[in-house]
Amino acid sequence: MAKVTVIFKESTHKIYSASDSAGLLAYMQKGSAHVKGMEEARDEHERTLEEVIRVIDRHGVGCNAIYRGELSGMDEERRRELIQNAQLLITVGGDGTFMEASHYIPEGSATPLLGVNSDPARSTAFYSIANMQTFEGILGQALEGKLTKLLLPRLSIEVNGKRIAELVINDVRLKNSGDDLFRYDLSVDGAVKSGLRSDGILACTPSGYTGWMVDFPGSIYLPLGSKDMQYYLMGKPVPPELAKQSIEISSLTREGIMHVDGVHVQYEFSIGDVIRITPGEPLTFLGELEGKRAAYAARKFEELLTAIPVFEQRARANLELVRGRA
Repeated sequence: MAKVTVIFKESTHKIYSASDSAGLLAYMQKGSAHVKGMEEARDEHERTLEEVIRVIDRHGVGCNAIYRGELSGMDEERRRELIQNAQLLITVGGDGTFMEASHYIPEGSATPLLGVNSDPARSTAFYSIANMQTFEGILGQALEGKLTKLLLPRLSIEVNGKRIAELVINDVRLKNSGDDLFRYDLSVDGAVKSGLRSDGILACTPSGYTGWMVDFPGSIYLPLGSKDMQYYLMGKPVPPELAKQSIEISSLTREGIMHVDGVHVQYEFSIGDVIRITPGEPLTFLGELEGKRAAYAARKFEELLTAIPVFEQRARANLELVRGRA
């Protein structure tokens, strides 16, 4: 049995080039700077994937490599063999590939996940601790059990009492499927607020804080191991808050949509549906994450501190203007 499963993405260039859209194919043939950038990213990704597989082979470890898009339609037994029975899961791509792979690691599984950034020049890949140059040394440490293991909290989501398949490693967003405000009742750890309206609701894990949440003033930097959930009423002049046990949203919106770990995984819901978010089983992550997380958050905080005086100045000017007209 193979001890390592590699889950990889396909490059944007390859996906676009296989499209049925005549307009998109014509654009790909123009040779613009954008297209050339995609070509360079494709080449770097393919070189990284080839190197990852070569290095695994040199270590004499059995390996299965699978395109991430094939996982959803795969036979359950085959997927269990590739994911749950592997000694190590490795993703080659960026955060999207890592998060999608994490969705197939079920509760109770101790299979560790190791991320490889296949295009460091263009991708932050927050969850990736290796790249083409560093992979061999890091793989050796992983196989010898010398890499740090982190248990990253995940979120469990139920819709009308039925749990969705994915455990959320980053964040979840609920909103109106159109441009209107999202209307709902909200219960946080049992405290109920009725008849709310906002652009949506965002909830995240501590590791998912560097997704959308870090951009909102007043967000809370939590320890990676914290079981607290952070949530934000998007578009409202209130800071994000914490929940310890549950966030329950009762939809008063006829057509709503829920995005899980980005925009690719989504669920529709309607008026009367109840979405419940609670702490879920953690993911076993290989490597050190706090340094990258702290550095990224620091840059975001500096940007906010620069912008806040401008916001405050304009708010005061607007306040004086409306006071004179009230």
